[in-house]
Amino acid sequence: MPKRKTLSRSSDSDEEIIEKTAVKRTRKARIVPKAKVDDAELKQPASDIPSDSAATSMKSKLERMLEVKENKSDTTKKAKTKKSGYSSLYLKSLKECKRPGDPAPKKTTAKKPPKVAVDLLTQKVTEFTELADQSPDVIKFISENSLTIGAHISVAKGVYNGLINAFKIKATSMAFFITQPRRWTTEKALSDEEVSIFNEGVKILGYKRENIVPHGNYLVNLGSPDQTIYDKSYACFETELKICEQLQLCWLNIHPGSAVKGMDKEKCLQQIAESINKAHSATSNVTVLLENMCKQGTTVGGDLSDLGSIISHVTDKTRVGVCFDTCHAMAAGYDLSTLKGIEATFSELEEVVGLEYLKAFHLNDKKGHCDDHLDRHEVLGEGCIKLPVFKYLVKRFPNIPMVLETPDEDKWAEELVILRELFSGE
Repeated sequence: MPKRKTLSRSSDSDEEIIEKTAVKRTRKARIVPKAKVDDAELKQPASDIPSDSAATSMKSKLERMLEVKENKSDTTKKAKTKKSGYSSLYLKSLKECKRPGDPAPKKTTAKKPPKVAVDLLTQKVTEFTELADQSPDVIKFISENSLTIGAHISVAKGVYNGLINAFKIKATSMAFFITQPRRWTTEKALSDEEVSIFNEGVKILGYKRENIVPHGNYLVNLGSPDQTIYDKSYACFETELKICEQLQLCWLNIHPGSAVKGMDKEKCLQQIAESINKAHSATSNVTVLLENMCKQGTTVGGDLSDLGSIISHVTDKTRVGVCFDTCHAMAAGYDLSTLKGIEATFSELEEVVGLEYLKAFHLNDKKGHCDDHLDRHEVLGEGCIKLPVFKYLVKRFPNIPMVLETPDEDKWAEELVILRELFSGE
């Protein structure tokens, strides 16, 4: 049998293969007469044979085919890379994973240096100091001003923030809720940090503690006949007194209560007094201020004589007093729209309570009219109580802390200016 020819891979380059193939095909196509070809010419190497148009055409065609193939291969690779959405380097790293389930290498980013923590006390002391340095005139005004007027300001995010809010409107006195006003108090005390911040704020901004009049919880009814409600009310009341002691404040202003469920009014007033006596025994120095009310519903304290009755049953009379609300008095039937009416009102207060118990004011104008029993506060000068009445009050009682509870807090700074002008005017 004839031996099979073994095929071996050529080491020639693509260009050499193209050239040799073209030459071979050309040799087959050429017809050379045997008589005219000698041995020397047949032994001539293929590279020395002159190329003709057929060889050139075939060579060009093969070159184009190879070029198209290479371009198609490159385009396919790029398309795969673009479709995957990953770089070729990342795809290569995936192929180098030992097993299909191995996680792909994660991209690492430089870590940012940790922020240096600043404790709240240092932060707030810095804020108090910067505020004082920026407004030395306000510091002087607060420390030297003889008229103690301010507003019931917000203490959101900390009782110490009330000092900042009062300072910004140039208030020399202030009020704020000592706890959540419409929620039964669960806090037993402020943290040491909160107390320290408040003390630093009072010192740096120059406020006097006797001009700060915190307000008690609205839910408290020390005259309730319902034992469950009474227990909650008293617990909340005592807690607020203890918080005032923590802050070294002088006063706690409260609404006396209500004679609900047909309770006898006198019995209700006596129960309120007994609750104050009990709270005095549990605390040491804070004075309870009873606020006159507007006779709405079953509330007590609308008649000034109600306040006198409660005080008469309190054992330690040095720790009880009155906060006079102008809107409430007008709603309860005390006509404060004229100088004659306000003079008559304070004559009655002196007779049934005693002016020595008058420790604070809530300065509010009133919507509506006298004796409508509606607690509707209004901006000073825009209600049924006239500005001459407020002038009478600031001139007669300049050293007693007075607090605005008017509805538009954006006008508080303006209203304080009005009160100062009334005070300094003739």
